[in-house]
Amino acid sequence: MKKSLARRIVIMLSSAAILTAAAWTSVHRSGEDPRSLKYVLWKHHLYKLDPDTAIHAMILDTDRDRLAVGKTKAELLDQFGFLMPAADASPILRDCYESSPWNEKSVLFIRTSAWMVVFEGDRGSELVLMKDCWLGPDGAPGK
Repeated sequence: MKKSLARRIVIMLSSAAILTAAAWTSVHRSGEDPRSLKYVLWKHHLYKLDPDTAIHAMILDTDRDRLAVGKTKAELLDQFGFLMPAADASPILRDCYESSPWNEKSVLFIRTSAWMVVFEGDRGSELVLMKDCWLGPDGAPGK
């Protein structure tokens, strides 16, 4: 009797987990959606999502700072594959960095994206999306 009850509970919980995952996946299909199951699992190192896809999802992720803040360069390399010094970034990103409040800080860009990690010592202290910095106040290209 007890084995039968335990078996029913396990089956019900398993079914609920499978139905929840299926519903979640059907609502949030794209890996570029920060609520997608793949992205959520990737954030917790439980799924191997393409880092470039994850970088796009980070734009809408309200909890994206935890991906970089407090992390070492080695941890970031493990998560994103490669990091780029500002000197090797595209001319637009390099100019952006040089005219930013962080221009004296140690920074690395995540892959070839506009996401920049600012470091204090050996750990990330800020995650910054370097966008629109090459536009002047009137919206015309600056610099």
